[in-house]
Amino acid sequence: MYRLLIAFLLLHFCSEAQQYSFVNFSTNSGLPQSQVTAMSQDHENYLWIATLGGAARFNGEEFLSFSTNDGLLNNKVSTIQYLDGKVYLGHEGGLSIIQNNKVIANYQLQSSQQNVSVSSIISFNNTIIVGVNGGGLFELKDKKLQEIKSSENLLRIKEIICIENKYYIATRDGLFTTIDFKSFSEIKDFEETSINSIKLWKDNTLLVCTPTQGLFEYDLVSGKTKKIELPTKNSENQEVYKYLFVDNQSRIWIIGKSGILVRDKSGKTQYLDEKSGLPTVNFRTIYQDIEGNIWLGSDGKGILKYPEDAFTFFDKKDNLASELIMSISQDQNGTFHLGSFDKGLIKMSKDKSENIELDNNLVWCSMLNIENKNWYGTEFGLVSIDKAGNKKYYYEEDGCPGNKITTLYKLSNSSFLIGGINGLSIYENSKIRINSPESNPPGSVRNILVYSKDIYCATDKGLYKISGNKLEDIDDKKSVAYSLAKFENAIYFGTSDGLFKLNPVTQKIEKILLSKNPSSSFINFLNATPSGLFVGTNNGLYLFNEKEILHFGIESGLIDLETNLNSSFYDKNGNLWFGTAEGLVKFNFKKEITKENKSQPNLVLEEILLNYKEFDYSKYAKKFAYSGLPLDLSLPYTMNTLTFEMNGISLSQIKSQKYQYWLEGLEGTWSPPGTNKSITYTSLPAGEYTFHYKAIDQEGHRSQEKKISFIIRAPFYKTWYFYLFIFIIFVAIIIGLFRLRIKRERQKNYQEMLEYKSRMIQLEQQSLNASMNRHFIFNSLNSIQYFINNKDRISANKYLSSFAKLIRKNLDSSAEGGSMVSLEQELERLELYLSLEQMRFQDRFEYTIDSGDMDLDSIMIPSMLLQPFVENSIIHGILPDEDLKGKINIKIRNLEDSVQIEIKDNGMGIDNSMMSKTSMDGDHKSHGMSITSKRMELFSKMKEQNYNLFGPVQINNSEGKSMGTEVIFKIPIE
Repeated sequence: MYRLLIAFLLLHFCSEAQQYSFVNFSTNSGLPQSQVTAMSQDHENYLWIATLGGAARFNGEEFLSFSTNDGLLNNKVSTIQYLDGKVYLGHEGGLSIIQNNKVIANYQLQSSQQNVSVSSIISFNNTIIVGVNGGGLFELKDKKLQEIKSSENLLRIKEIICIENKYYIATRDGLFTTIDFKSFSEIKDFEETSINSIKLWKDNTLLVCTPTQGLFEYDLVSGKTKKIELPTKNSENQEVYKYLFVDNQSRIWIIGKSGILVRDKSGKTQYLDEKSGLPTVNFRTIYQDIEGNIWLGSDGKGILKYPEDAFTFFDKKDNLASELIMSISQDQNGTFHLGSFDKGLIKMSKDKSENIELDNNLVWCSMLNIENKNWYGTEFGLVSIDKAGNKKYYYEEDGCPGNKITTLYKLSNSSFLIGGINGLSIYENSKIRINSPESNPPGSVRNILVYSKDIYCATDKGLYKISGNKLEDIDDKKSVAYSLAKFENAIYFGTSDGLFKLNPVTQKIEKILLSKNPSSSFINFLNATPSGLFVGTNNGLYLFNEKEILHFGIESGLIDLETNLNSSFYDKNGNLWFGTAEGLVKFNFKKEITKENKSQPNLVLEEILLNYKEFDYSKYAKKFAYSGLPLDLSLPYTMNTLTFEMNGISLSQIKSQKYQYWLEGLEGTWSPPGTNKSITYTSLPAGEYTFHYKAIDQEGHRSQEKKISFIIRAPFYKTWYFYLFIFIIFVAIIIGLFRLRIKRERQKNYQEMLEYKSRMIQLEQQSLNASMNRHFIFNSLNSIQYFINNKDRISANKYLSSFAKLIRKNLDSSAEGGSMVSLEQELERLELYLSLEQMRFQDRFEYTIDSGDMDLDSIMIPSMLLQPFVENSIIHGILPDEDLKGKINIKIRNLEDSVQIEIKDNGMGIDNSMMSKTSMDGDHKSHGMSITSKRMELFSKMKEQNYNLFGPVQINNSEGKSMGTEVIFKIPIE
């Protein structure tokens, strides 16, 4: 009974075998070494691979390698784990740590443990715990790997996992648990059992993989253990299980010595080996990335990406007679009729494959069940095969459009169109006839489509339409047309120059750009399906609809990029079949679109170049992001050429990713999507900038927008503080010039003042001399002598006393500081002078001094100012007329800001005096008035006030007769 069960499982297992197009990355792709021991993924979605020749970081297309040259402890990397922003690498004999793509530290085990390898790395209470196969447990503490005390059974550790804060440790001596890494408990069901790997399966089930005893499930709640029966490739040889993995669909993956066993949730199993398309059966590890891709780490062939069931292929390994399939059809029984390039007709069912030889084994096209016959177009003739297997051949003489038949199109159950090297023929009523010459397209017809009773033909001379008996040339470019399809009320035709859309109503043609890759413009087949229009090209398969254009290539699981002409077929189960140079491909698009994809496309800013060179960020920034990029980059104006080196990350479709960027502060919007990942901005002006960037995958999904801000500092001569400095310098210069000018003006004024003072002293001396001239003194002494001789002692004493006072006051006035005296002093001196002259000239004149109620003592005027004009009035105005009784009136008035002194006499007048030119004293010349006038001018300059002198002027009556002379002084009040 047990053997029957095993046989049944084997039969079930083998019947489901199929080939996959595994995508292989090895040393020729950039992987540092082909023996892969472990894999992990970081927060940026990079895949990290541990090998026995170093480690590598993979973005889906390119590898960045790390070795001892980069600081690794050694190149034998036994495990790898991404934890808390750092990549931890377990080696033979120690540990290395990578952060921001740089090896930042490595730690060695004790000298006695240099030959044992780290097998597991986990984080526990912010501490790194390391499991060593042959060395036990260690913790990274105080920059050392310090041993954790445990039992001898915990020396050969294979794997450590955490489930709800409880840690399970798989060893070669059993299964242990701990919550604090201080005390350990052993699970009794696995005592002294060698365990290679453990994983959590479902909610409360722990899978335990043993090398020879098989796979067990351990219930974490009840503690019960149950063995899971697994089929083997050969029941006579016991399988050895090396590694266990559970994916996000709860499928169990087990690495055995003969390949990989995959068991789904329902218990259905599948074995992956060479017959499934694997290049080797030796594997060490399995990993599933965040996008849902399964990665297989091999022992000698690098890493392989499992394409799931979306793409499978068939070739000679599946007993297919030929790998070059040119046409595909399927009958009512589900059997595929495959037309090959070199082996004729192949019938392929689920259980077997049958090859049918034809007279010509190059089969271009096929069509089933017309008049109970199957029809095949070959390189030489049309062939029909009835149900009994009888063959009948039709050639050009039988009505075929040449002997090379390239396409067939069903019209009804009894009629069809035949396209060949010489145009178009029709089969109906069991006969073949060439199409009418008026409506027969020229050249070789490659594909046919009937739309609204019009027949469209893709030929090597372009696209033609047959409407009734009329032939119309549709394509003016005359591109070689290979394929046709009706999709969403339009006609699409594929050419050697690309895909085109034809509006059947307006007959307008629009070109559809699938990709910028030139190989994508060579269209081999078109197939309209509910999912969209499938387009086979020389650059793989495309799916086109109004929303998106999807591309499927080698990285998607396609075995070969070049598809065969008109070789596609869409079956009733939603599978697209088509031929390639490497074999027949089945594409289950439903599985492709339902494949779990948890991540958006990602784009990472890897590096910033300054003036095309790498630079130390820390010189221009103080804060840094988690990735190591600067957050507050501030650059001098001489370093204003920046290159942003970006790296797209997609472990599914990186070649289909496009990138957008935008430099805020320079550009107004996002750039168009493109493939360029290195962006350079040259000679940026000073200012604040933010570089935005994001990725877009082939389905139009956008990555999270990322950005980095930076500042280009203005040159010092354009900064505000430089402008302030210049302004301060300018103001200082202006102030300096102003002060210099003031100083010079002061010096000039001082010099002028000295000159004025010198002149003033001179004029004052002259004024004093004028007031005390020798004639006045001589005459005064004569008068005194006269009074003495006449024995008029009273008059003599009076005169002598007044004369002495006058002399003293004149001397006092000349000695006053600033040449200024009070008006009261000046009037006293003047009155003394007038009294002396009045006595000397025996009352020839009289005088009055009218000052009102002014405070004469507070008003300062230049000294010896009035006497010369009073003297002039006496000598030149009054005395010359002996019959005249002279009058001299002096009036003083207080104005708003000055004092006015008016001297008026009733003498002969100054004009008459000047005309007579007579002098009482002979040689006496009066200079007092001119001296006073000059003094007034000097006072105006020195005091910067107006000292005005008006006159002397002659006063005439209405008859023109002189009434005297008038002099007016206006002196500012200080």
